[in-house]
Amino acid sequence: MLNPHQVLTLRESAPSDGGFRLDNLHIHKLPVAREFAFDERTIVWEEEGAIEEFRPPSRIFGTPEDSSCLRGTGSGRLAVPSRRIHRVDRARIIGWRTVLDENGRVGGAGLRNGDAFERLGVANRHNHEGFVLTDDGAAFFAGRPDAPRVYDRVALFIPYLEPGNHGAFLIRCLPLFLFLKEAQLPPFDVYVLPERTPAALEAMRLLKLPDRPVYSVREVCGDIFRTIHFVHGEPEEGFFDARTKERLRRLAAGPEDAARPARLYISRALTGPSRPRVRQLVNEGLIETMVTGLGFSIVHPEVHSLHEQMRIFAHARTIVGPSGSGMLNSIFSPPGTTVVDIESFSHTVRQHAKVYASTDKDYAFVFGNFVVPSDAPNWQRPWTASRTLVREAIAWALDLATA
Repeated sequence: MLNPHQVLTLRESAPSDGGFRLDNLHIHKLPVAREFAFDERTIVWEEEGAIEEFRPPSRIFGTPEDSSCLRGTGSGRLAVPSRRIHRVDRARIIGWRTVLDENGRVGGAGLRNGDAFERLGVANRHNHEGFVLTDDGAAFFAGRPDAPRVYDRVALFIPYLEPGNHGAFLIRCLPLFLFLKEAQLPPFDVYVLPERTPAALEAMRLLKLPDRPVYSVREVCGDIFRTIHFVHGEPEEGFFDARTKERLRRLAAGPEDAARPARLYISRALTGPSRPRVRQLVNEGLIETMVTGLGFSIVHPEVHSLHEQMRIFAHARTIVGPSGSGMLNSIFSPPGTTVVDIESFSHTVRQHAKVYASTDKDYAFVFGNFVVPSDAPNWQRPWTASRTLVREAIAWALDLATA
């Protein structure tokens, strides 16, 4: 399976054939037909989509360096896609959310019959799909150096982008698990997930999904399964429908615990030493000192199990913190919880707004400032947040929470 850098390298090298190595990964080439592998005849279970209202942020504190990051955060109505399980025989997985059948027909998340090839091509140009699709209709993907393994097994494939990103698991994979809990599942032998993480395995246990072996996409990429049941319909950028919200609330439900704090500050401090180039908030220590004085408890979600994270957030009434996966645990908090999201980044603003809006939060953004001018991507630039603006946003949030 190819990471975005490897995809870009492969795309720029313009290979004409497969059978070579990239970073010691063996690259295969297969022709891709313009027909779609999924249609109405392949549906084995379906849950209809919905149209939901989107609520914009209540307040904006500060000014983003790039105002375009606020596009898509205005009032409106958004479509939540149908969730389906499709059956495709003699198929192989070639990307994080794409399969290829023996006739070269593709099946993937977000694709519809009739425009599948074009839509797949557009999505593929973002370099996050795990493989390369060329304009002339060929797929380059990582696989075994010898012939693919053929599994006489039925796989249930639960696809999503950005494996390894806990936020992506929460807003893309977990809703599909919740759907599977209530779906009439076809018989299957194994699961295939983009990544076999502790959080994913714990969620499957909490939901009491059928106990089956779990493969990762990397382990079986390019191999052939007798049948793949493809789970289709991850929420668009974390915008949940009413059914998913109710399922999340049931999952997080538990006994009231007055000892748990109602005011949470979600820290990114632990990511600093391990990921110094990823959205480093250089004055976070000062902000933590300030919010502690305002009665907030500092939470590092990554040190807790998924179940404990759910219980922590289920009792929250005010949540503050820099943008990141940890803040997306607010999906487990009650409706009306106030959220202050401290932002430096660009396109994730819209995504976080959709998560907060669709789970009935009163939310605001505080925009920080980059430390020095740079041509580096925003997510690599160190930044600071004004403690004055953060304090103002917290005052707004606490006034709402106590109203």
